[in-house]
Order: sequence, then C-alpha cells, then structure tokens
Amino acid sequence: MRMVIAVVFSLVFIAVGGLFALADVTPNPVSQHWLAAAHATVEVKTWAFKTLIVICANSVTGFPKLQVTLIFILATWLAYVHVRWQPYYFQWMNHTRAGLYSMTAFVALMLNINGWWEHTLQHDTSLDLASKAARSATHAKLLSDLAVKLLPVALGLGAGVSWLRLNIAVKRALAKFRALGPVDAEAIPGLRDIHKFLDPYEVEIIARCCRCWVDYEDKELDKEPLKLAELVIKAGLARFPQSAHMVLVYVNFLGSVVDSRQACSSQLQAAKNLDPNLLDRYVIFVRGQQQAAHLLQQTGGHAESALDMAGYVEFQHSYRQVLRAH
Repeated sequence: MRMVIAVVFSLVFIAVGGLFALADVTPNPVSQHWLAAAHATVEVKTWAFKTLIVICANSVTGFPKLQVTLIFILATWLAYVHVRWQPYYFQWMNHTRAGLYSMTAFVALMLNINGWWEHTLQHDTSLDLASKAARSATHAKLLSDLAVKLLPVALGLGAGVSWLRLNIAVKRALAKFRALGPVDAEAIPGLRDIHKFLDPYEVEIIARCCRCWVDYEDKELDKEPLKLAELVIKAGLARFPQSAHMVLVYVNFLGSVVDSRQACSSQLQAAKNLDPNLLDRYVIFVRGQQQAAHLLQQTGGHAESALDMAGYVEFQHSYRQVLRAH
C-alpha cells in the first residue's frame, strides 16, 4: 500500500512539474526579464530528462553499467538541447545554462568511467578482495579529484560552444538579409530560399535581432533592427507556411513589438487552424487572453463591444482568405 501511495504521489509530482515547465514561456520577444523564454520546448525536455535521470539513479541499481551509461546520455542531452535551441531571450542566460549543464554532463562522464572501471575491476580474477578494494578507492579518489579540477573547464567549454553556435548562426543569416537592403518582403523573389532555416525555432532565434534598445530604461526600440527582424520572420513564414509555431512567432512579434493588434488577432486565428501541438496551444491561449484584455481596455470594459471587435477582426481575416482563393 505504501508503495502504491509513493508511486501515485510521484506521478502527481512529475505531472505538476511538467505543467509548470510547459507554462514557462514568455510570448514577448522584447521582454527584459532575465529568465524569459521564447518557448517551453527546452524546459519540458529538461524536466523530462531530469525525471529520467532520477528514475535511473534509483530504479536501475541492479544494472550498474546500464545505469551510468543512461545517466551520461541523458545529462549530455540536457546540455545539447540548451546549445541547440537557445530558449532564452538573453544570450548570456543561454550560455550560462549550457555551461552549467555541461558541468553536469562532465560529472556524469566521470561516473560512467568509474562505473565501467569498477565493473572491470570486480571481474578481475587475478586480484584478491583487499587489492580490489584498494584499487577501487584509488580510482574513485582519482576521478573525484579530476572532476573537481576540471569542472570550470567544462563550464567554460559549454558556454563557449553555446556562444559560437549562436553567434555563427545569427551572423551568417543576418548578413544575407542585410545584403538585400531596405526592401519589402513582398517584393523579394524566392523569399523562402534566402536562408535555409533548419526549423521555426531557428527563425525565432535570428529574429531576436529586434532586441536593440535606443533607451533600455524607457523600453524604446531601435527601428532598423525591427524591420530586419520582420523580414527574417516573413522569410520563415514563406519557408514553413504550415507551422503553427512559426505563425506564433509572427503573432508575438506583431502583438508585443510592433503593437499591431488587428494583424495579431488575424494571425492568431490562422495559428489555431494549423493543428498546433500542446505547447503552442498554451501560447495561443495566453496570447488570446492578452488580446481579449486589450479589447476590453479599448472598449472601456464593455464585453459586448469587445466581442464585436473580435468578430470583426476574424471576419476581415476570413474575407482576405476568400479574396486570395478567388
């Protein structure tokens, strides 16, 4: 009975933690909060990997080689997802997290080496128990000392790789768009092929070039980077027209950066029709609540007027779709 209760409460804890991770998203590309994240994908994966590491550490004790190998793979993947997807708007936060998880992966590597070393030692028939115990203690101390001394190196290496990955990708992409000069996206032939984005997440990363302030305290943005970011996003829309996440990147840009509420509502409705996943559905919900609050504020708190305006925006979107089709 106690085991059943422990399992049930563990599952509840895992589920609640997963929901908190899912909600850890800030749909505002110019947020000045240090931990503001563009999407919750990395946080959800991080929670899942951490949960699996704890399960491995406590449930696979009968298979030590498998245990340490799984922990090392999961810890390495934790560092990789932060380097690959760069979830935070502030660059230094991405590099810090990547460095910290690289430290975790390095410790897991030492654990993995010690586990396999210990397994080989215990199966060595040429040694007696006393010799095995002495060598085991020597190996453990050697690896522990090595781990402590090299942890700063792992931190710097992880942060350095993250910095290189972000800056090389962003500079290469922005150079291609800056070479086009001040031109409207609609006037560019082959817009989708200017830069071969890997996925919509990379589009969002490169579009963070809009985070340039003339006055940081007053939150006044520089206009030129805004135009460049919009061009990047429209190229991403041309490359991933059926991606709900890509449309939500544009929605967040329209709603929080250029403050174009009508266009934001129109694109939000388009995102709903593209079969979004659970993470994107939450962003749609949050942005929808923000839009509704803005409409209520515009109409002086009259709900009926707000609903009429929302219906008008949706009608305008549907009308433009009909015009394009015919």
